Amino acid sequence: MMLTLSAVVVTLTFQSDPRLSQVIQTAAVVEAAAIWAPYGVDVRSAAPCGLFDDSTSLTVAIEDEVVRPGPDARYTGTFGAIRFTNGVPAPAIVVFYDAMIRLTDTALLRDTPLIAWPNAFRTFILGRVIGRVLAHEIGHFLLQLHGHSAGGLMRAQPSVAELVDANRGRFALSAADQARWARVRDGGGASTAASATRADTVRRPEPPAPRRD
Repeated sequence: MMLTLSAVVVTLTFQSDPRLSQVIQTAAVVEAAAIWAPYGVDVRSAAPCGLFDDSTSLTVAIEDEVVRPGPDARYTGTFGAIRFTNGVPAPAIVVFYDAMIRLTDTALLRDTPLIAWPNAFRTFILGRVIGRVLAHEIGHFLLQLHGHSAGGLMRAQPSVAELVDANRGRFALSAADQARWARVRDGGGASTAASATRADTVRRPEPPAPRRD
């Protein structure tokens, strides 16, 4: 899809961590960008010198454990998280890398666990998985969505097989979430958009423990 001049630019700044190599970061951004491009969102790595000054800037960090949120916060899950405080999403994505590795390494590709494949291929697949997790968390931020949807990118728990699959079709926005995004992008905000997704959105309960994506 060719992006228009009005495309929303989202830049991702990865905090330094040896587990997130440049190869993984690049593959992740490419995957997240491919998922969001059809909806007029241009996902990029942060550029030096503030090249994209008008962009929405999100940081990406790794945490080893799921941090229990405070009473006014919510998290989206255990592969990735974004914090909401008083209904406002923070511009910071957390990736639970170790939890992700434990599950994705067991995924079967041509009847062979991912961990048994050559390291270069495994690294590429990990980048794809992280990209899909980032795309989901970007969705929480852009859609101002606390909960999850019944299907598509914003569903709560895609399978590991779906996360590693070359086909990203299951990670498209649902029709209701596309309508929500159109309303948010046009300035109506989440409250106006809520009516478009009320039937499609599954609200999470309030207990402090995060739930899996």
